[in-house]
Amino acid sequence: MRKIYLLLIAMVAGSLPSLAQQEAVLHSMRSLPQAQTTNPAFIPQQQFYLGLPGISSTYLSIANSGFNYNSIVDLGPDGRPQALDLVRFQNGLAKKNYISMIGHTDLLSMGMKINARMYLTFNSTAKLYNRFMYPEGLTGLIISGNGAYLGQEVAFSPAIDHISYLENAIGGSYIINNKLTVGTRFKFLKGIGNIRTEASDFTIATDAETYALTLTGNMQVKAAGFYDYIKEDGEDFDSETFTYSDLRNNGFAMDLGATYKVNTRLEVGFSALNLGRINWKTGVGELFMNEVSAEFKGLDAQELANDGDGLGEFADELEEKFKFEDREAAPYRTGLPTQFYLSARYELLRNLHANGLFFSELYNGRFMPAFSAALNKDFGRRLSTTVSYTASNRSYNNLGAGFAFRLTPIQFYMVSDNLISTPLFYRSAKAFNFRLGFNMVFGYRKSETKLPSAN
Repeated sequence: MRKIYLLLIAMVAGSLPSLAQQEAVLHSMRSLPQAQTTNPAFIPQQQFYLGLPGISSTYLSIANSGFNYNSIVDLGPDGRPQALDLVRFQNGLAKKNYISMIGHTDLLSMGMKINARMYLTFNSTAKLYNRFMYPEGLTGLIISGNGAYLGQEVAFSPAIDHISYLENAIGGSYIINNKLTVGTRFKFLKGIGNIRTEASDFTIATDAETYALTLTGNMQVKAAGFYDYIKEDGEDFDSETFTYSDLRNNGFAMDLGATYKVNTRLEVGFSALNLGRINWKTGVGELFMNEVSAEFKGLDAQELANDGDGLGEFADELEEKFKFEDREAAPYRTGLPTQFYLSARYELLRNLHANGLFFSELYNGRFMPAFSAALNKDFGRRLSTTVSYTASNRSYNNLGAGFAFRLTPIQFYMVSDNLISTPLFYRSAKAFNFRLGFNMVFGYRKSETKLPSAN
């Protein structure tokens, strides 16, 4: 049983209820130092800021692409839940459906204005990504049974994806001239753990005449980092003796960004984040199941009435054939969830800005685009607010909001792409995310009316 703990951990983590990856509201909240994490060319308004461990920035995102409350629960005339409508749930699914959970927390962050042109930043952040893919065929078999697929072969091959790592980053933004600002961030990565489905192919066929079931399948799951602590002949994980030096799966990534002032009111920006990978060299292994097949022709009614031994024998056959083995594996590399932001910011009035944002994520061959529009209003240097609309991940009712309140030297903030819509329209919600924390902020960076010579 311990050989499948690796799979169970990833399944549970990946199937938690949902929050989402892209942060549209944060991108428009330029009063927050954390906004520069979406574009390293953004220059914080503060002369100096400090984020203390665990409280400066915590981000959580949960999202699913396949279902919501309305697609599962049938409401009566009075609007109260009446019954589960599993058929409607099934009909609303795509061929591949995803549930994801993402978490970030800053262990330390800081930034400082060096001169009129340059601003430097540093952060140490723990990051976690989980994703579980379940095909429409898997839920169809559970809901309708194999009788709905007589004479057919149904595929039900789930997949899991987990990556966790520690990121230490040094970044800077530099004002080229009054129009162009560029930024970059260099990230030194320490991989904590990785689980990924390399191959998954399960099918069940029901004979149209005899109703006999034929189940076939194979699966290969690669893991690194904590694999040695979970497999049957490995050691138990000891958190008391585990140190930073035990993280030996190294990697490197970088962020690139730029902003350009088209005129006195309009600014456009572009950024590409997480351009890099992690090399997994320690704790590497595989859980695998070679191509196996089992046939179930049914039970004799008399035998079933006596003791059901036939059913027990079939269960024993499944347990014997469909079991995972483990083996060591060669080192490998994984990319990071790469994100792209293309934005426009227009000054409507003094301290009132309209923001348009197209963003996308590319990870393990899956491209996930989204769009957001937001209004941001600063009330002096003390309070900044934002409201937004976001369409993302087959979800089109995301109304977000954010605020940042400054009582020197403390700045408290909370931003979310779904803060308004999820409580109001929870029945149709598919995602929720938020970021909150406290910053220590000092000074206020004034706009430079005249830059010094580049020479």
